[in-house]
Amino acid sequence: MISQRMAPTITQRIRQAVIRMSLGETIGDVPIYSLHKIRTVMTSNPIAISAGLKAVLVQELVSANVQYKADSGRDWNCLTSHNLVTAIEAVDAELKARIQGLNDLPKEQQAVREKLVERLTQASEQGILLIQQWFEANFVNLRYETGGHVPWAVVCRLRRNLGFWIATKVNRFGQDIEEAILDIAKEANIEADTPEEAWEAMGGKLFRPGS
Repeated sequence: MISQRMAPTITQRIRQAVIRMSLGETIGDVPIYSLHKIRTVMTSNPIAISAGLKAVLVQELVSANVQYKADSGRDWNCLTSHNLVTAIEAVDAELKARIQGLNDLPKEQQAVREKLVERLTQASEQGILLIQQWFEANFVNLRYETGGHVPWAVVCRLRRNLGFWIATKVNRFGQDIEEAILDIAKEANIEADTPEEAWEAMGGKLFRPGS
């Protein structure tokens, strides 16, 4: 027989499970970017990068969406903050690998190789920065439509975290989802006893598992 003393702990665990099944383990697991809108805005307001780099980026974004579907069990054409960071980092890694391939040039071309590597490295870093800044500048227009499930305060936090990652290379998207929700609610002057209450008090709704 379960004592009344144990009941709150069990209830808390149930609520914790509901939160995590609905939203994920971290704040970076919340769906925020629409793959369709990314493509649309890229057409109307293209990133100032080469066609080749754009192709690599699009490929990585699509791969990130495939990963989202596998992880979440939802057939949504969207990306989380984690997905976006992973995609951009994959593009960066691909560029670095291509530059690294220049090491295969003959030794007699060493001087040429060094200059070429320097120029390509600078161009690569600039390209990644342009991609990051484009996502930050177009953040609002890229949002995935969740029917009001994600509170605006959470959206704003995710946008700030994106800007912080771009400016400092420090990734804050790994913050525990429950801790993040309570923190965001507190920042919005909302008092709540549980993350679930805080989420709903901020105007959000939990996603149904597998919806």
